[in-house]
Amino acid sequence: MAEVLEKSSHEIIGSQPTPQSYVITEKELSEIILPEGNIGVTAFCKAVNDIIDPYKSKKLTGVVINNKLKKLGILSEKKTEKNKITVTNHNSEEFGFVTERKIFNGREYEQVTMNDKGKSYLLKNLIDLLSVE
Repeated sequence: MAEVLEKSSHEIIGSQPTPQSYVITEKELSEIILPEGNIGVTAFCKAVNDIIDPYKSKKLTGVVINNKLKKLGILSEKKTEKNKITVTNHNSEEFGFVTERKIFNGREYEQVTMNDKGKSYLLKNLIDLLSVE
């Protein structure tokens, strides 16, 4: 019996179509708990994805958030020898986005992070931000 129920639940879950858009309700927004201190966009997205319904909404990614913020002029893009990177600009700090130096595997790099002002901005404007084309 348990095997049948488990198999049925997998078939039901597996038959769900993959969401094609971002659907975040006000209730879900109010339930998001962000880490303390400055965080990167990946940590922000993880907190959002932990709350949203995966059967109704696509998972949020850092690339999506960064691209939307670039379109609004809050962040910018810089070309390097190897690739393009997201960087802050003259508007970023006003919205709570700053650059921090980090070290990973002995390599130093700059990461765009958000302070409490940036986290608040994204939470308050997330629904509208995701509708930016």
